This record gives sequence, structure tokens and C-alpha cells, in this order.
Amino acid sequence: MPTQNELAGLYDEGESYHLPKQAYFNVYLTKLIQLTTSGAWASETRSSGAALFSFGDGARIWNGQSRSYSGQALPVRDGK
Repeated sequence: MPTQNELAGLYDEGESYHLPKQAYFNVYLTKLIQLTTSGAWASETRSSGAALFSFGDGARIWNGQSRSYSGQALPVRDGK
């Protein structure tokens, strides 16, 4: 799983597309990576929180690990 910083490195305000089931909602990411929801899980955790990154607005989100959220796994890593 990527970190929030690695996911933030993919966020690009110059590139965007609409989510398939939410035509009114843009994600800011290359069209080569097609998401079904704006949020992607990151590898970081703290206490009972799990990290997400929003490609809709670039926000770094902490959500409870036991709560449901429509994030998805995005298997990317920094090439460095």
C-alpha cells in the first residue's frame, strides 16, 4: 500500500476526469489510473485510525479502521 505522500504525488490539478457513477464529481489524476471512488487507502495507521487520500480535493483523511468508507486500494509506490 502506498503512503499518503505517495498518493499525493499522483494528485494533479491539470488532469481530471469524472467518476463513472458520479458524473458531477471530478478526480484529479491521470486518466491512465481509473478510480471508482475519489478516496484511496494509504498504508499509515494511528491508534484506531486509517489513512486515506482524496483525489477529489487533495485532502489527507483519517478515518476509523472499523468504519466503512468507500475508499479503494491503489497499488502504487514511489519509484525512488
